Amino acid sequence: MKYGLGAIGAFSAKEPKTVIAIILTVTLVSAVLASSVQMEMGMELYIDHDSETWKELAELKDDFGRGNNVFAVMRADDFNNPEVISSIDALDEHYSRIPDIEEVRSIADLMREVNGGILPATNKEIESAIKKIPEEQIEQYMPKAGLSIILARYGDADAKRIVSSFKSETRAVKIPAGVDTTITGEAIFEQAAFGLMLPEMMMMFGGAFLMIIILLYFFMHKVRGKYIRFLPLFSVLLGMMWMMGAMGIMGYNFDVMVMAVMPISLGLGIDYAVHIHTRYEEERKEGNDPVQSAKKTIETSGKALVYCVLTTVIGLGSLLLSEVPPVRNFGVLASISVVSNMILSLTFIPAVLALLDKGFPASKAVKRPPTLSIERVFEQLSHVVTWRPVLTLSIISILVAGGIYSYAHVETTTEMMDYWPPSLEAFKDIEQLKSEVASPSIITVTLNADVTDPIQFRRVYQFETLLLNDPKINSVDSIVKWVVNTNPTAINSDKLSTTLLKIPQEVKDIYQNKKSDKIALDFYTDDITGKQVSALTKKIQQTAQFVGLGPDVEVSITGKPILNRNVILNVTAGLTIMTVVSFTLGFLFLILVYRSLKTAIILILVIVSAVAWVAGVMYLLHITWNPMTVMMASLTLGAGIDYGIHFYERYKEGLEKELDRVDAIKATYVKLSRPLLISVTTSIAGFGVLIFSIIPVLFDFGKAIVLSLGFSLVAAFFVLPPLLQLLDSNKVKKNKEVNL
Repeated sequence: MKYGLGAIGAFSAKEPKTVIAIILTVTLVSAVLASSVQMEMGMELYIDHDSETWKELAELKDDFGRGNNVFAVMRADDFNNPEVISSIDALDEHYSRIPDIEEVRSIADLMREVNGGILPATNKEIESAIKKIPEEQIEQYMPKAGLSIILARYGDADAKRIVSSFKSETRAVKIPAGVDTTITGEAIFEQAAFGLMLPEMMMMFGGAFLMIIILLYFFMHKVRGKYIRFLPLFSVLLGMMWMMGAMGIMGYNFDVMVMAVMPISLGLGIDYAVHIHTRYEEERKEGNDPVQSAKKTIETSGKALVYCVLTTVIGLGSLLLSEVPPVRNFGVLASISVVSNMILSLTFIPAVLALLDKGFPASKAVKRPPTLSIERVFEQLSHVVTWRPVLTLSIISILVAGGIYSYAHVETTTEMMDYWPPSLEAFKDIEQLKSEVASPSIITVTLNADVTDPIQFRRVYQFETLLLNDPKINSVDSIVKWVVNTNPTAINSDKLSTTLLKIPQEVKDIYQNKKSDKIALDFYTDDITGKQVSALTKKIQQTAQFVGLGPDVEVSITGKPILNRNVILNVTAGLTIMTVVSFTLGFLFLILVYRSLKTAIILILVIVSAVAWVAGVMYLLHITWNPMTVMMASLTLGAGIDYGIHFYERYKEGLEKELDRVDAIKATYVKLSRPLLISVTTSIAGFGVLIFSIIPVLFDFGKAIVLSLGFSLVAAFFVLPPLLQLLDSNKVKKNKEVNL
């Protein structure tokens, strides 16, 4: 591999224009392919479409045309006012006109049903109608004084269009003075929350871009040429375009998780490019011409880079085990991104440097008296670290043990609302809805039951009645409930068939699907989340078994609470297995490339230390597991192995120059101090801007990744050296005087 990579470096330097032309052509094609990439939003992206949860939700949408709820919350001083009730009725009618809206229900509908199909026209008529409406229905649509709810349902439709239509239709109705209307619901909230992510991520990316420009300007001041110091950033931008071109080929679209690949690509790509760029400059200072410098750079640092990238891809590959589709997509696209950046670092960087370097003479490094520089500081640090390796490792072991203990105690975000900023207006609306409405959540149970059969009808009625005893369930709507309300004696007589004929056809269409022979039971529940949803789901299943609906009756439980709970469970379902798989595969790969079990153990222990420390600080800072932070271990493997392999390869170069083990470590400290600090600070700039996000899920992700990068560097400089001193099996050659 070493000499093959050297040939790539030499060719890039000899034929820079050819290499650059090929790369720009690939970039142009990628830009064309990327034009088909769009933005996707919504919680349903986070459900595997092969899962039972998704199939049950999809069936609800297909069979009954619903699954999403919109609440129009009206606040007024007097709901006995005919003008107010007329405005509710008008809104009900306008909302019903919106395409894909399957059902709209309001207090006005209930008044019509008990008032002979006519809307009450006076205060007394309204008061009389309200007295006739069952109390549980009053609680649904007028949960307290001064508040009324209009509930609309739709199935598989564009949420953005639905939201826009609701706002437009609300404006079209003349609302009496003193009446306030708010459109809310989980579908509305998700649209607003995910819509906030795109501008937030773009702003974060812009901030990272600016920070990296500033850091490159100051850290890369030793390179020749005023603007060449920004070459690593230009290389990374090309890599991003290649990744977007791959998205176009594979049919991927942008979502929140895919947007998070951008800072990953920026951070790791800068890391790779900086290593190649600084090593080339180092070789030029050794007196080599551009071709020799490029060849030596790609032979040495390029080899380490290839090992780093392949190990990173293996680590990211473990994300394919996730139950969450966007996490799997993240793994694929992040892998494509790092491979693209590797290719560009190995070809584009040396080609541009060689092209611009023609005519510049090689400048021999001049030995200067020691000054307070990065290299000098790290030279002194190397003496401290190599002084007592056993003591150093003992202290490290204690800290790692604490981190491993903390790993199992990091909490998981179990409430979907905790992912989003409370300052979001839609957040405030839905929280107020939950505080004011007794049943802001609906769980739908579908059964392939024939309600014209008296036996099955009674079993379904018993099923509903038993579940209504649960304090979390406030009421139920179904075809069975309508029959009993219409004629309470129908359940125990032969009047079932005649009573069914009296049920309005629009009601039958909502709760009964004759094509699929299914009925839908809507259970209105408290604001339940987390384990409460799981407990209620289990109770519904147990009640269905207790009642004995029949061996051929399939019970499906779905709705937004079920969907959200499934996402939360899937977030961490594969956390441990992903971590174990990524580290196992990375370990096996290191054994393969280095052909040494001991070397693989040394390098993997460095990453284990970093992951343990990150978990420990996550526990102390109350950073939780969420769809993004669960990728911490895989990303730490990618970043940490980069620093570890570069350190190890430079250390081996020192041994090849006949330095003893300790002096080789000290020389590595000096040689790698600047490039590693540049790479880690620019990488942190790429990720670190996320800690300024107002969105908690991005804020926590930013903190976790900054910790990951920082501890990976610390592990490379403090864990790897004593391990090499005590465990490395590389042959130590005769010691010579060392020029640091």
